[in-house]
Amino acid sequence: MKLRKVLEVIPEQDITLPSSVGYPDLRAIATAACNTINLLHEHGYELGETIPDDDKFATKMLKEYAVDAKKKISYEEMLENRPEAIVRTAEIIKKFDYAMVKEAKQLRMLVINKLILETESANASIRIRALELIGKMTDVGLFSDKKELTLIHRNPEEIRDRLKERIGRMKTLVKGEDGVYQ
Repeated sequence: MKLRKVLEVIPEQDITLPSSVGYPDLRAIATAACNTINLLHEHGYELGETIPDDDKFATKMLKEYAVDAKKKISYEEMLENRPEAIVRTAEIIKKFDYAMVKEAKQLRMLVINKLILETESANASIRIRALELIGKMTDVGLFSDKKELTLIHRNPEEIRDRLKERIGRMKTLVKGEDGVYQ
């Protein structure tokens, strides 16, 4: 029989948060709690097996998260559950976020393909608008303003000499009657 180490963390209850601090969103609190649990695990805390109640909590949270990705949750609400449920929730949210990004890429490709098809329209205004939107895509960048940045690398001695020169010029400045240095 394997004994499980039990570590009980009791938060201080007499610390009040300023009224401007609201509850964090579900992703933030689940990730923070999961990171804390993982850190405790690295130092000897043993996570148990996930039980059906853990999955029920994680599923409930995910459904709420799917409806509102900025869903707020209190620390008390999160701490009412087993650490395994919190880890499971954070894992599912991470997978959900990945799926959303993957779907966004697919949606992007669909829109691009539809725009390409619209460039063959019989209506000139539709063709021009489709071409304009394709040209505005970041990958194409046809109608975007481009800014160039030129970096000049100098050695430290040259920079030091230029700074000394400027400081020397600043020491010779005299404040005029109008308060402007000349």
